[in-house]
Amino acid sequence: LPLGTVLANAALGACERASEWQIVLSLFSHFQRRQLPMDVVTAGTILNALEKAGRWEDALDWFESTRTESNGAMQPNIITFSIALRCCASNVGRAAALLEEMRCRQLSPNAFS
Repeated sequence: LPLGTVLANAALGACERASEWQIVLSLFSHFQRRQLPMDVVTAGTILNALEKAGRWEDALDWFESTRTESNGAMQPNIITFSIALRCCASNVGRAAALLEEMRCRQLSPNAFS
């Protein structure tokens, strides 16, 4: 990974741990404008920040947007899907759709999913 991505993920992680979800999203937008390559650590951090803030709909919408963009570095994996599934606790339909997408991507749910 480029050093910029590592440092960006560290900054996002610090804000996520401080429960500063709005700053996490702001920093992510800034990093996108600077065209820093982002990865699944980035995605997991953003999803965690939104989930912790009780913003599960925003988390799921953000996760959906990362899967529809053509940015290969943000391809979801078992970890990001597991976090997104946690956000679906009150929406069985979305959880079922995510599980189906995992199956189609040949990702097997695990104990965290």
